[in-house]
This record gives sequence, structure tokens and C-alpha cells, in this order.
Amino acid sequence: MNLTLATADYIAIGVCLISALVLGFVKSFTSKGGVIGIALAGRKLTTPLFVITLVATWYGAVLAVGEFVWEYGVVVLLCFGLPYYVFAISYALFLAPRIRTSNAVSIPEQFRHKYGERAGRLASILVFLLTSPAPYVLMAAQVVSLLFGIEILRSILLVAIISLSYAAFGGLISDVRANIAQLFFMFLGFGLLLYFSVSQLGGIETLLANASSLRMSIPGSIGWMGITAWWILALQTFVDPNFHQRVSAVREAKMATKGILISVGLWMVFDFLTTATALYAVTYTQTTVPMQAHLWLAELVMPPVAKGIFVGGVLSAILSTLDGYAIVHGLTLSNDILAPFKKRPSTVSDFRNGVVVGGILSCIAAFFIPSVIDLFFIIGSVTIPGLLLPLILAYSAMADRFVKNISTRIIAPTIISIAGLVLFPSSLALALLAGILTSAFLHVIDYKRNLA
Repeated sequence: MNLTLATADYIAIGVCLISALVLGFVKSFTSKGGVIGIALAGRKLTTPLFVITLVATWYGAVLAVGEFVWEYGVVVLLCFGLPYYVFAISYALFLAPRIRTSNAVSIPEQFRHKYGERAGRLASILVFLLTSPAPYVLMAAQVVSLLFGIEILRSILLVAIISLSYAAFGGLISDVRANIAQLFFMFLGFGLLLYFSVSQLGGIETLLANASSLRMSIPGSIGWMGITAWWILALQTFVDPNFHQRVSAVREAKMATKGILISVGLWMVFDFLTTATALYAVTYTQTTVPMQAHLWLAELVMPPVAKGIFVGGVLSAILSTLDGYAIVHGLTLSNDILAPFKKRPSTVSDFRNGVVVGGILSCIAAFFIPSVIDLFFIIGSVTIPGLLLPLILAYSAMADRFVKNISTRIIAPTIISIAGLVLFPSSLALALLAGILTSAFLHVIDYKRNLA
């Protein structure tokens, strides 16, 4: 399928993308403060800017929603929505204040402070994998391929070059400024798609009457075990480096808590827009590429200009998250992985080089694993088990009790998860659960030893 776009649509898409680029580049050339300044925006983010960047960068898997609804239906809200709301609120109340008052710039740095240098290096490897922008490179490339009819590899390279430019040069403050435009267009685009879907295809009642009963059922074809697997994957919220970085960058700790709670409300609105429009897409279109479901719907119901704004909104949602992860990806490589070996502090040039190298690796992953959902599960399964409990404990008063054997408690769960992926490639959730249970078991054993 190729979208039918008028000249006015291309102009609208250009306005969406150029707005973000201009806002990003304008600030990038005045960034100051070395690596800390470029990575944390000088720890001066206000609540509105914090909310804008958190919402824009957290919700980038917009095409994955279409793919998931096509496969499983409205249960997407129990997999992509509810668990993240619950864990984000928990994060806001318990972890956010501790993170902001900590001196650590990143998750690996917190591991080094609490558990030692070796633990920091192990954590940096897992965080580097966890922050791979590969899923978002793939989603954006799919859209570009659809728009211009170019092969996926060229689309991947084009997306990476354009999207990582201001992220590399301006860091977090450039990303935050670009997020202002991106957040506006992503809400506007999906709002317009829902409006035209209702106007031309009928209201929600008509949609529910025509939608597949299986797609409208809970737990649907995915089953309760499948839902449980996605809840386990949502534990990634606690170890998400994007979250950690932005919480560390706010001006005051109380702003982080307030900002996350506001963000959850905005996520709910955007989840409603994406899920409702995905249901319209799978009900009224004959899509053969599930990840393009929303785009097929736009082709069916949207007039010129509005269609361009929607496509721009899709790209904005994806690129905002891509850029956010690319920044943390580059920071992890330069500040947490390479700097200790260089025996000197990381520089701004190191950070920019890290973004470039991370971008290249993400392009390779996006090309060889062409499923967004598989990318999410594989990355999460490998990284979450070794980070989850050690990170939560690192921000608690109990951290000192778990210094001994910390390397084992990071490595063993990771190995178990990797083994699960190799032995049971069709049961990614099982690999993730096995790793987390291994981590919990090892922590309980060490805790009892410490009490003895």
C-alpha cells in the first residue's frame, strides 16, 4: 500500500518535522555545561517541560498499538496501558524523589555509588541494550518507506541520520524543545484521525457493533498468561533510563512526582486515541501489514492536509521517543562504558560519538529483527531481570546489605533470560519471568545470609 498524499499533505508533514528540528537546533548551539549540561539540561527542567518530554518520549510505540490490536484487540489497554499507569504512579511516589536527590547522573552511576565499580560496568552494558532506539527506528522507517516507496534499509538509514542530528549536538535540552512541537502534532494528528473516523464510519456504538467479537473480548486470544507477560514486561518502567534521566533533570524533587502523575493522565488520553483509531482500522480496512493499520485508516477517511498532519503526528510520536533513547544510549556508552577505561571524565565529543555509534547499532538491529513487538520483548527480556531489584534496592536504605555478591545477582538472571530466549524462542515472556524469579531468589538468599 502507498498513501495517496497531496502536495498540501507533504507541506503539513514538513511543517511538523521542521518545527521540531528548528526548536531542537536553536537550543543545541547554545548548550553549556559539558556532559552534565548536555545530558541533564543543567538540572533545570520545569514541571511543564518535564511533562511534555516525559509524555512525548514515553509513548512512541504508536504503530505497535495497531499491530497489537490487529492481533489481539482491545486487550491492548491491559497490556500497553494499565500496567504502565500503575508502575509509573508507583515510581512517582517512591523512586522519583530519591532519584532527584541523588547525585547520580545515570543508572550505572548509581550502581557504582552503591555497589562498586564492577556493578556499575555490568549495569552500563544492560542499560546500553535497554536504551536501544531500534524499535523506534524500525517504526519510523516503516512510515518513511510507505510515504516515499523506498526500501526499508534506506528508510532506516534516512530516519537515523535525520532524527539523531539535534539529539547528538544539543542533548537533552534540544530534545525537550523539539518535544514541544512533537507532542502538539501527535495529539492533533490522532485527534483528527478519530474525528474523521467517527464522521465517516459512525460513532463508537457503530464501531462496537461491527468489530470482531474476539477483538472486543477480554482476555481475548492472548489469554491471561499473555496479559501477565506484558505486566511483567511493564516492570521496565522502574529501570527505564529515559525516566531516570528526566527525573534527574528536574529542578526540584517534588516536580518529578507531580509531573509523572500529570503525565499518566495524558497517557490515558493518548492511549484512548490510538486504541479507538486502531479498532476502526482493523474493522473497516483490509490491512495486510498490521503495523500500518493506522495509516490504512488515514487513507480511507482523511482529506488532504489533515492526512498530512496525522502522518506528521505519527512521525512525531515515534521520533520523540527515538531521540530520547538515543541520548541516553549515547550517554551510557560514553559516560558509563568507555569513560572508566579512558581514565578521564567523558566529554561532549564522547557523548556525540556515543549517539552516532548507538544509532548505527540500532539500525542493524532494526533491519534484522523486523517486528516491533519482538524487539520490545527481546530487549526487555535480556535487560530487565538483572537491573530491576538491584536498582530499586539501590535507592533504599537496604542497599548496603546487598553489596556482596552483587555481580552474581546481575549476571545470573541475565544468563537465565538469555538461555530462555535461546531454548524457547516462541516463549519470550517465559524467559523474562525466569530471569526475574532468579533475581528474586538470589536476593532472598543473600538477605537471609546477612541476617544470620
